[in-house]
Amino acid sequence: MSLSLGERLIVPAALTSLFALLSGGFMVGVGGATSRMTIVFRCAVLFMGGLTYSMAWQDKLAETLGWDDAWIAVAVAFAVGCVLLCRRLLAAREERGEQ
Repeated sequence: MSLSLGERLIVPAALTSLFALLSGGFMVGVGGATSRMTIVFRCAVLFMGGLTYSMAWQDKLAETLGWDDAWIAVAVAFAVGCVLLCRRLLAAREERGEQ
């Protein structure tokens, strides 16, 4: 299955936007939009973007890296990177003395 460039760019962006709208809307709706949760929300949206784009480009990643499941490694790298970013942002928030 070969996807067009538009499908590879627009569909992951639309899915990530839908995730951000639904999860962010729920967070605000239940009153959990604290500064700490906003950091977690941003990192989660970043991860979802990386995941959906790695899925959309999986055939090109496999061709480039010579491994059929290279998109999984990219998704895991995004997950680890987002967790580390979230920890760093939360630690910086604590150092500033925010609650």
